[in-house]
Amino acid sequence: MTSPLEMRLRVLALLAEPMLEIARASALRLDDLRELVATEYFELLRRRGASWTQIAQRLGKSRRTIAELARRSADQESLREPSERLEVRRRIVRALAEGASTPEALSRRVGSPFLADELEALREAGIVAGDATRPELAAELLDLVGPDLEARLASLQQFLETVADVIYARFVRPRPDRLAFARVWSFSAAPEALAQVIDEVYALIDQRVAELDAAAPEGARPANVSFVAVEPPDDERWRRRRG
Repeated sequence: MTSPLEMRLRVLALLAEPMLEIARASALRLDDLRELVATEYFELLRRRGASWTQIAQRLGKSRRTIAELARRSADQESLREPSERLEVRRRIVRALAEGASTPEALSRRVGSPFLADELEALREAGIVAGDATRPELAAELLDLVGPDLEARLASLQQFLETVADVIYARFVRPRPDRLAFARVWSFSAAPEALAQVIDEVYALIDQRVAELDAAAPEGARPANVSFVAVEPPDDERWRRRRG
């Protein structure tokens, strides 16, 4: 019989898979991923009101390490000690954004023996396009980092918070008097038909949510409904392999 502790560890492993898939598709190194998790874990505990001593105990780290995490968090830096390779990637992206579009120009701007390797890693991650003689930032990604980026990230955070609520309610602290519902349907459909279904379902949910909210009695519980629909990406960079 699986113990409650082992079950939670399995849930955490499943939760980590989407993050690790994005990390893999981004060609992120393990050390940088560890630093990212450490900084975000610190930030979460801090938002929960934990003291530095409590955070140090929870993370099993010294107060000196916690102080460094606090500094990085205050500076809005995701990584406490980004690897040399990641810094090279950042310099490459910065140089390309500022017009350095030839190998010679990149070499002058980046100045690293790892330039070729990390340029190829960025190409593998889909961040850099173009051939070896004229690399450039992928045009489709430039639209994602426009002026509405912060609003889109806030929406992503709200969506993921709802997902976390459902997982907590179903696998961590289930309560029979609280609703927590999740379903996934996998099927085939023409793009136009799928788009029509999305419009219909969205309109229905939007209308009913407004009606329920308006009719809610005093003291009614808050509720969240998330709606997603996707044609799973099938490019080689993302395609999942099972088994």
